[in-house]
This record gives sequence, structure tokens and C-alpha cells, in this order.
Amino acid sequence: MDILVIDDDQYNGQMIGHMLKDYMVEQALSSEDALSMMGQVVPELLIVDLMIPGSMDGLDLIKKIRSDKRWTHIPIISMTASYDALPRVAEMKALSDAFLSKPLSPRKLREIAAKLGLGAVASHK
Repeated sequence: MDILVIDDDQYNGQMIGHMLKDYMVEQALSSEDALSMMGQVVPELLIVDLMIPGSMDGLDLIKKIRSDKRWTHIPIISMTASYDALPRVAEMKALSDAFLSKPLSPRKLREIAAKLGLGAVASHK
């Protein structure tokens, strides 16, 4: 797995997979699913939605990932369509390597993925 998308909307995960078709993209539908998957295979990039179900929302999940030595090196792109919780969005941006608003721009997403070092992964496929 090159990229793990953490978003409870399966359509969003499929669209991101299509936008980043040169990479192997997996999706977790909750924070618990994401941590379980990351315990088995460490992804090269995480794309995390703020509003995910489970015991942790996207911000809390990013905090947990950033505090775990196994995962501190993983670049994170955070995303949201909700600006109802602006302080949480600001904190999420600060903890992430990049931030995107939904709906996502395919061109911008590919540019950020390449900037975060995933171009080398795609060129070996």
C-alpha cells in the first residue's frame, strides 16, 4: 500500500484512488480501521478526512499518528468539507504536511503527492 485514505465515504476513497491511479491506494472507513491497517503495513502517505467516525476524528487520529515513533515519518494530507469547527481545522492544518478542501482538485492532489515524495513510488510500478 502506497497511500491510505481515511474517509468514511467510500465514494471519496474511490475518487482519490482514481485521481492517484499510479499508486496503490487503500481506504479505511474509521480511525480504528486505519490504525489496524497501519499496524500491518506502513503507508507512504496518509490522506485523512477531519470528519471520520470512531473513537477519534481526523484531528485526534493525526495527533495519535504524530506521537507514535512507527509513524512520525509518514506525510499527511488532511482534508475537510466542513468548516464548522474552525479551530480544529486550523490545528489539523498545523499538524499536516498539506491541507486540501473538498471537493478535491485532482491536479492539486497529484502535485502534493509528488511534492511529498511519492513520484518515486509511482515510477517503479
